[in-house]
Amino acid sequence: MYQILVVDDSVLDVDCITFLINKYELPLEVATAVNGQEALGLFQNPENHFDILFTDIKMPLMDGLELSRETRRLSPDTRIIIFSGYNDFEYAKTAITIGVQDYLMKPIVPADFAATVSRLISAIEEDGRLAEQMQKRTRLLKSHRLLLSVNNCLSKEEMDAISDEYSHLMLLECEEEFFSQEALDFQEKLEELLPFTFDYLNLYPTRSLIFIRQDNEARFKKESYLLSAAQTISLSAGEEYGRKCYITFGSLQGRASISQVYQRLEKKIETRFFF
Repeated sequence: MYQILVVDDSVLDVDCITFLINKYELPLEVATAVNGQEALGLFQNPENHFDILFTDIKMPLMDGLELSRETRRLSPDTRIIIFSGYNDFEYAKTAITIGVQDYLMKPIVPADFAATVSRLISAIEEDGRLAEQMQKRTRLLKSHRLLLSVNNCLSKEEMDAISDEYSHLMLLECEEEFFSQEALDFQEKLEELLPFTFDYLNLYPTRSLIFIRQDNEARFKKESYLLSAAQTISLSAGEEYGRKCYITFGSLQGRASISQVYQRLEKKIETRFFF
């Protein structure tokens, strides 16, 4: 479901828009406001996000054009439809300069309203697909770059630049295949569990690597902080996935490369039965 904010000082018009949304079974949850000032307050609340703003022009306290300007500033991705009983070309011109997606006249023709809103919903969905594809591409490129750093396949300058992004590595290993089967779900679980920022790399079906970012460095003056995080991961792997997870970690102090620290951690994991 998408969120639409309908703004009009006429209760009758608001009820009409809500009726049309229900009649045409549009995938919208409706919020309402009686003027631009009230609507602006809703936009300023960080808990709210509206995919579509449907606003009258002539309203007390703040008109629809001013509300549209403020909406563009506060929420650039919100689609805006202005509707008005004033057939004035100047309003339409101003709306275009603000970046309003459409301009409907009162009284609203139901079929035109449904077609306009459906078109905007399709545009929102397409933008979402494109953003998801871009995120996947970015994640893949980052994972490839991190994998090259682990395998020491980058130049010294590139390796140093990556090492500067991170303060610690944490190596995870299971005796049975786990990370390839539960890769995405487990990564999302880690984001819930761990109170620090990191990047995640799935190395093998039985092994993965957490790159802890430099912006957490102040927290890691005591190694016990990392030990607690490792224990949390191990406990979650056992309780929620039925897997025994071995974990070791090390710092990237000085100019030690990621590949060097990884090799040390790998030896610890491989000889864990001697400890």
